[in-house]
Order: sequence, then structure tokens, then C-alpha cells
Amino acid sequence: MMKQIITYTLLAVCLLSACQADDYEAMTGASDKSEMLSLAVSANDFAVTGETSTRSADYGKTTTFEKNDRVGLIVLDEDDNIIANNLPYKFDGSNWNFDTGNSENKQPAFYDPSMHTYIVYYPYNAAANQIANVDALKALGAFAHQADQSTEDAYRQSDLMVWHSSGASMKQITATLVHVHNSFSLDVKVQWTLATGDAVSYTPPTSLEDVIIYDKDGGQLSPYCAEDGSYRYILPDDYEGTLRWHYTYEENTYGGECTVVAQTAGTRYAQVETSYKGEYSLDKAVPGDFYCSKETDRGNTGYVVPQEAVSVLDQHRCIGIVFYAEQHDSDDADYTDTGIGQTKCHGYVVALTEVHNGSVDRLSWEYGPNGEWDKVVNASTGNGDWKGYSNHLKFHEFVNNEDNAGWEMKHFPAALACETYGNRTLDQNGNPTSDYAWQQPLAAPNNTSGWFLPSRGQLSHLRANNSSLSARMTDVKNSTPADCDYKDKIKGFETNWYYWSSCETSDRSDRAWGVSFFNGIPDGLNKSRTSGVRAVLAF
Repeated sequence: MMKQIITYTLLAVCLLSACQADDYEAMTGASDKSEMLSLAVSANDFAVTGETSTRSADYGKTTTFEKNDRVGLIVLDEDDNIIANNLPYKFDGSNWNFDTGNSENKQPAFYDPSMHTYIVYYPYNAAANQIANVDALKALGAFAHQADQSTEDAYRQSDLMVWHSSGASMKQITATLVHVHNSFSLDVKVQWTLATGDAVSYTPPTSLEDVIIYDKDGGQLSPYCAEDGSYRYILPDDYEGTLRWHYTYEENTYGGECTVVAQTAGTRYAQVETSYKGEYSLDKAVPGDFYCSKETDRGNTGYVVPQEAVSVLDQHRCIGIVFYAEQHDSDDADYTDTGIGQTKCHGYVVALTEVHNGSVDRLSWEYGPNGEWDKVVNASTGNGDWKGYSNHLKFHEFVNNEDNAGWEMKHFPAALACETYGNRTLDQNGNPTSDYAWQQPLAAPNNTSGWFLPSRGQLSHLRANNSSLSARMTDVKNSTPADCDYKDKIKGFETNWYYWSSCETSDRSDRAWGVSFFNGIPDGLNKSRTSGVRAVLAF
């Protein structure tokens, strides 16, 4: 079906192919293939009036066509005798061709000097057979205004478009369709003030039942909920009066009205209803929200964008997805001395990419200066704790202990790759490298704990919610510019291998906990083994 979306109108020029011409010759006996009527179709935009925003003024205004859409062609002579009786032309995605497979048993038309009047209309309907003028076309019951336009088919059927030309005979027809009726659209929007002070405005995912529109007589109208979230309704071209509406969002009811006066057909009455929600502070974060960063007067600052605001995600630099809100009961960390600046954190974020996406996708947990892997750093051993940040500190306590001379963070590759994610300039051997330059925009904001290796409990939670988290990561990837260095690296967890946690086992000094993202089962893995690594942070 035809869509009304933000695109430039497609001018589709139909020059029938040789193979099609051969088909026509067999059907008609015509020998001059160049005389076949060809068709090019475009459509005029709605003229927009009323309260609009940039987005609402664009959405639903421009008309384009999709593959398999059909228009009807009517051709008359000077005495209004029908020469071509409601011929169906079909769009193949590029060109308009006579529909050779039509079920109406129609045959194509060829140029005739007696051709005088041409009518092209959308959408095609067999009921238009023997129609000889535009008024009769508009009066057809098939194009009668439908009270219930809640389906796309009903909405499109009500939106009759027509082109008419008289005088010169043509064999190459260029038709620009116009809307013969008017349109009403209601764009329900929510606006938050982000923690950075910026405003974010978007269309929430409301259901059709949440929005009710009434006509001037109090009758309930059933609009079509379009892909952009706006509610649209085709009005008869002679409609005058007041339209009223109300809708419910988060248990609050909102309403408004719009006065429609007689205007030229093809007018769109656009209304934007904005619900101002206040500040979307960090403590409002919920799992699935987008965690973003921005350079402010406080440096690199992190903030949260509601997951409902996918449509505006391209305006923000998302660096991860919130996977848990509030501090987990088993997280014993005090975040006062971190960028969080208070005892408790607001929640946790998982990175969009693996920490290491160069030639090596997997890293070992421990590999000492002499190749050993049995040193205990005293990280937590609990089977479900969320002590990832506390474990992060244990690694540093270990390498700073004079009893462990020769040990550096590079001897804990998984943990090091997490804490330097976004700021890494050295390879695994401590040599300068630019292999990680793509990570720089994903650096941890100043008001966070910094990236760290998740605990077993955190990792198990990530695995259990991999599907929903991956969906949000896909949203981010789709909104990321094509020339972004890390766009292709955004992905969910690999499900065919283990990921390292920061937890050690209690019974073996040479083992640490990994979690299988295939079946979710944790296992004590040899610390020298290479496994997947994904960083998390507290905010």
C-alpha cells in the first residue's frame, strides 16, 4: 500500500519493456509498439495548516508509492466517449506498467489521435468502469468517506487522489495527483528535560484505544495510527466544524479541539499535543533506557534518554543500555569516591560493543609476568553477587601490594580492557597502539564509576535479558551514522561462548567464573583461557 512518509516524491516514468510489448502484441495484434500509452505518476503534498512542529509538518505530508500500488487510467474523446475504460497501471518500484496480470480482463490502450481527456486516479477500483468524469468518480460508493479509518486500507481508500487533463492528445502521460479531500492529523508528544538541561520530545508508543476523536456532532471517529505514531483521518472536502479529542497517557487524560473551515481540497489540519513531564533525572532510569554522554562545562557528562525516545536517538551519543535501576542489594560498593559522588548508584549500564574488537575478540582473565595464572586477587566468589566494582578495586589492591612485585594491570587482560574501554592507548604488551581509537566516543562519563568487568551475578542478569538488551542495541546501531567507526561493532552478546566475570572460584586459585551465553550456565574456567569480555559501569 501507498505510504505517506518523509521522503521526496518519486516520479516513476513507465516505458514498457520489449518483453511486455511482445505480450501486448499477442493480446491486441498491434504492431507499433511505440504507440502504447505510457504513464508517469507523482502526487502533490498536503498543504499543512494548524499547530505544527518540524517533525509533524513533514510526517504524512509527502505522498510516495510502494511496489504493487495501482492507479486507474480513463481516456475519453472530445465527445466524452470512453476510449480507455478504467485501465489498471501497476507500480513495480520504479516504473508504472499496464497490469498485464489484472483480474478485470482489461487490455492495454494504444495512442489514438482522437484521445482528448485523460483521468488518472488512486487507488484503483474496478467500480470506476464506465466513469467519464471526475465528479462521477468522487461520487462512487467505492470512494465514499469511511467513518472507520482505523486500518491502513480504510484510510487509503478514503484518500482519493485524481489528475485530470483535457485538450492535447498524448501517448506519454505525466500525471500529478492531488488529494480531493482534506486530512486531520494529531501528533501526541511527550517532552522531558534531560539531566543535561536539554529537552527531548517524542511520540510515545500509545495504542489506538488511547486516542479518541469526535466530530462536530459528537460522533466518534476512528483514525489511522501511522508508522510515525501520529493519528490521521481523511475528512470530506466540504467538512466544516470543530473536531475534539482526548487521550490517556500514563493514567493522565489530555484533550483539545480544532476548528475546520472551508479550504481548498488537499489541506491537512495538523495538531501537536505535547505533554510536559519535567526532568528525566538519573533516578528515573529504568532497564532498557539509553545511556548517553555529552561534553558539558563539567566535562564528559552521562545522562539517560527514555527508551521510548527511539525516534530522536540520532540526536544523542548513546554509549550503553541501562540493564538495572537502583543499586542492587548484593552490591556492597560505596560510590562516594567515584564520579557518582554518593554512597549509592542509580543503576548499571552495559557497553554497546565488546571491549576488544581488533584481531583478538577474546581475552584471558589472568596471565602473570612469568606466565602463571594461579594468583588470587581476593575478588568475590558469590554465585550471584553484584560486586563488580568492588572486584575492580581488588585488582588494583593486588597490583599495588608490594608482595606482588612485577604484577601490573596488564596481567589481568579482561579487567584492564574494561577499565580502559574508551581510553585505551596500549596493546596487551604495553606498547602504544591506535587499534582502540574507535572506542574513544564510548568512554565512561565523569559522573560514573568508570567501566569495569561485571560480577557473576551482573553477567547472569545480562544473559537473562540479552534479547531485550540486544533490541535496544539494534535501535542504537540503526540510529548511528554510517561513517561512524564503531557502528558495525555494536551488537548483543555472542551466544556461542563464555564471557568472563570478575569473580573467582572459592576452591581453585587458577579458576574464575565465566557464564555461558548459550545456556546461561556459569562455570569455573582456567584463568589463562580466553573468553568474551563486555564492560559495565555504575551511574
